[in-house]
Amino acid sequence: MASAAPPVRYPNVYGIDMPAANELIAHGRTIDQVAQAIGADWLIYQDIDDLIASAREGNPVVER
Repeated sequence: MASAAPPVRYPNVYGIDMPAANELIAHGRTIDQVAQAIGADWLIYQDIDDLIASAREGNPVVER
């Protein structure tokens, strides 16, 4: 499983309707534990450096 989003470990306290922390699959778990919980052989999340690099491919003036 590959995800372009980061693991959501904590609810947003600034007004976005999100589940409680204990309802978030990544809360209190490592990436390997999340992979096991969802039945995936492996799990990767896109990191910020790779996201910036892919954005720069389409627009070289993108800054961090």
